[in-house]
Amino acid sequence: FANPPDTGDVTSDLVALLTELMASANLIGLSIVGVVLAEEPEHPELLARWRAAVGSAALQAVDAIIQRGRERGQVRRNLQSGLIADLIVGAYLAHYAHEGQPDTKWAKQIVETLRPALTSR
Repeated sequence: FANPPDTGDVTSDLVALLTELMASANLIGLSIVGVVLAEEPEHPELLARWRAAVGSAALQAVDAIIQRGRERGQVRRNLQSGLIADLIVGAYLAHYAHEGQPDTKWAKQIVETLRPALTSR
Protein backbone atom coordinates (compact mmCIF):
# COMPACT_ATOMS: atom_id res chain seq x y z
CA PHE A 1 0.00 0.00 0.00
CA ALA A 2 2.99 2.28 -0.45
CA ASN A 3 1.22 4.28 -3.14
CA PRO A 4 -2.47 4.59 -2.26
CA PRO A 5 -4.77 5.04 -5.25
CA ASP A 6 -5.32 8.65 -6.36
CA THR A 7 -8.16 8.80 -8.87
CA GLY A 8 -9.29 12.27 -7.82
CA ASP A 9 -12.30 10.89 -5.95
CA VAL A 10 -12.09 9.67 -2.35
CA THR A 11 -14.73 6.94 -2.76
CA SER A 12 -13.08 5.59 -5.91
CA ASP A 13 -9.74 5.63 -4.09
CA LEU A 14 -11.18 3.68 -1.15
CA VAL A 15 -12.80 1.15 -3.50
CA ALA A 16 -9.48 0.70 -5.33
CA LEU A 17 -7.61 0.30 -2.04
CA LEU A 18 -10.09 -2.23 -0.69
CA THR A 19 -9.96 -4.13 -3.99
CA GLU A 20 -6.15 -4.16 -3.74
CA LEU A 21 -6.36 -5.42 -0.15
CA MET A 22 -8.71 -8.19 -1.23
CA ALA A 23 -6.39 -9.22 -4.07
CA SER A 24 -3.36 -9.26 -1.77
CA ALA A 25 -5.18 -11.28 0.88
CA ASN A 26 -6.39 -13.70 -1.78
CA LEU A 27 -2.84 -14.14 -3.06
CA ILE A 28 -1.22 -14.52 0.36
CA GLY A 29 -4.17 -16.01 2.23
CA LEU A 30 -5.76 -14.76 5.42
CA SER A 31 -4.69 -17.73 7.52
CA ILE A 32 -1.56 -15.79 8.47
CA VAL A 33 -3.77 -13.34 10.37
CA GLY A 34 -5.21 -16.21 12.37
CA VAL A 35 -1.76 -17.59 13.10
CA VAL A 36 -0.46 -14.23 14.30
CA LEU A 37 -3.52 -13.73 16.53
CA ALA A 38 -3.35 -17.29 17.88
CA GLU A 39 0.29 -16.81 18.82
CA GLU A 40 -0.31 -13.53 20.66
CA PRO A 41 -0.38 -15.02 24.19
CA GLU A 42 3.01 -16.71 23.80
CA HIS A 43 4.59 -14.40 21.22
CA PRO A 44 3.11 -10.89 21.51
CA GLU A 45 6.03 -9.53 19.51
CA LEU A 46 4.61 -11.20 16.37
CA LEU A 47 1.40 -9.20 16.61
CA ALA A 48 3.38 -6.04 17.38
CA ARG A 49 5.45 -6.59 14.23
CA TRP A 50 2.32 -7.36 12.20
CA ARG A 51 0.70 -4.13 13.38
CA ALA A 52 3.85 -2.12 12.66
CA ALA A 53 4.15 -3.49 9.14
CA VAL A 54 0.83 -4.59 7.69
CA GLY A 55 -1.55 -2.71 9.96
CA SER A 56 0.42 0.49 9.74
CA ALA A 57 0.57 0.31 5.94
CA ALA A 58 -3.20 0.00 5.65
CA LEU A 59 -3.78 2.84 8.12
CA GLN A 60 -1.32 5.09 6.30
CA ALA A 61 -2.94 4.35 2.93
CA VAL A 62 -6.43 5.17 4.20
CA ASP A 63 -5.10 8.26 5.97
CA ALA A 64 -3.52 9.52 2.73
CA ILE A 65 -6.79 8.97 0.84
CA ILE A 66 -8.86 10.72 3.52
CA GLN A 67 -6.38 13.61 3.74
CA ARG A 68 -6.60 14.16 -0.04
CA GLY A 69 -10.38 13.96 0.27
CA ARG A 70 -10.29 16.71 2.91
CA GLU A 71 -8.12 18.89 0.68
CA ARG A 72 -10.57 18.43 -2.20
CA GLY A 73 -13.58 19.12 0.01
CA GLN A 74 -14.91 15.59 -0.62
CA VAL A 75 -15.03 14.46 3.01
CA ARG A 76 -15.84 16.20 6.24
CA ARG A 77 -12.90 17.78 8.06
CA ASN A 78 -13.30 15.82 11.30
CA LEU A 79 -13.45 12.39 9.64
CA GLN A 80 -11.21 9.93 11.48
CA SER A 81 -9.21 7.98 8.92
CA GLY A 82 -8.40 5.22 11.43
CA LEU A 83 -12.09 4.60 11.93
CA ILE A 84 -12.64 4.36 8.17
CA ALA A 85 -9.73 1.89 7.95
CA ASP A 86 -11.31 -0.19 10.74
CA LEU A 87 -14.66 -0.18 8.98
CA ILE A 88 -13.43 -1.27 5.56
CA VAL A 89 -10.82 -3.77 6.76
CA GLY A 90 -13.18 -5.08 9.43
CA ALA A 91 -15.96 -5.48 6.90
CA TYR A 92 -13.61 -7.47 4.68
CA LEU A 93 -12.48 -9.76 7.50
CA ALA A 94 -16.07 -10.32 8.63
CA HIS A 95 -17.26 -11.12 5.11
CA TYR A 96 -14.35 -13.48 4.58
CA ALA A 97 -15.09 -15.26 7.87
CA HIS A 98 -18.83 -15.54 7.16
CA GLU A 99 -18.95 -16.18 3.43
CA GLY A 100 -15.45 -16.37 1.99
CA GLN A 101 -13.71 -14.09 -0.48
CA PRO A 102 -16.10 -11.37 -1.69
CA ASP A 103 -16.49 -10.63 -5.37
CA THR A 104 -15.17 -7.43 -6.92
CA LYS A 105 -18.53 -5.64 -6.70
CA TRP A 106 -18.51 -6.01 -2.92
CA ALA A 107 -15.76 -3.39 -2.35
CA LYS A 108 -17.84 -0.75 -4.10
CA GLN A 109 -20.93 -1.73 -2.10
CA ILE A 110 -19.04 -1.29 1.18
CA VAL A 111 -17.65 2.13 0.28
CA GLU A 112 -20.99 3.31 -1.12
CA THR A 113 -22.63 2.28 2.15
CA LEU A 114 -20.08 4.43 4.00
CA ARG A 115 -20.46 7.43 1.66
CA PRO A 116 -23.04 9.27 3.84
CA ALA A 117 -20.70 9.02 6.84
CA LEU A 118 -17.82 10.40 4.79
CA THR A 119 -19.64 13.51 3.69
CA SER A 120 -22.34 14.25 6.28
CA ARG A 121 -21.86 17.52 8.10
